[in-house]
Amino acid sequence: MDSLGLGLQLLRSTRDGTTTQAVGGRASQRVANIVGIAAGQNHTVAVKNDATVMAWGYNGYGQLGDGTTTQRNTAISLSGVTNAGGIAASNHTLILNTDGSIWSTGLNTNGQLGKGTATNTSTPATVVNFTFAGRSQCPPLALKEGLTFKDKA
Repeated sequence: MDSLGLGLQLLRSTRDGTTTQAVGGRASQRVANIVGIAAGQNHTVAVKNDATVMAWGYNGYGQLGDGTTTQRNTAISLSGVTNAGGIAASNHTLILNTDGSIWSTGLNTNGQLGKGTATNTSTPATVVNFTFAGRSQCPPLALKEGLTFKDKA
């Protein structure tokens, strides 16, 4: 598995049990202009300075949000996500938009996507009946620099 998104593994095992170190990664495969990053169980999600989202890694539950469950060893762009301000990841991905709405995709066996079902999804959709209103009991999010929210008081 390539959680760095370089298209290769850092360490490779051989049949005789020895390990060799892989070198490099092509510059064209690297993600630039990252302002926030979150590590899931086996995938990574990043917010770029233009408020778009990139993702790569394991995608068995649809947590990359590209409409598939295909593993991606290099970064892909999430289409339709253009105003991301923060992200969080586990076996699912949460995207906090700058308007306060939250989008989710991926594993949903316990309803953790907040969509009113327990069905996994592979494309980001809005969490129902929820708007982020500031610092509360929410899990940590990787927030885009300069993004602030005010508590509704």
